[in-house]
Amino acid sequence: MFAQPEVSPVSERSQTATMVYKRDVTHGLQYYEEVDQSQVASDAVGRPMAHLGGLKQATGEAIYCDDIPPYTSKHCQMLL
Repeated sequence: MFAQPEVSPVSERSQTATMVYKRDVTHGLQYYEEVDQSQVASDAVGRPMAHLGGLKQATGEAIYCDDIPPYTSKHCQMLL
C-alpha cells in the first residue's frame, strides 16, 4: 500500500479562502446637462457620447498591448 503523506492542520486564517465571497451589486448614476433646443444637433457639447472603446472593452473584443505578440527580427529591423 501507499504511505499517506503527513498533513498539517490548516490555520483558521487560511480557511477563510474557502468561504464564498458576497458583495452588493455595483451601481452608479450619471447626470447630463440639458441641451438648449436651439443648439445644432451635430454640436456634441453637453451631449452624452459613448466612449469609442467602451463596447469592445465590455464585450472582451478589445486588443490590449499585452495581447499583441512581440515583433521578431523577421518582421522589422532596427534602423540607424
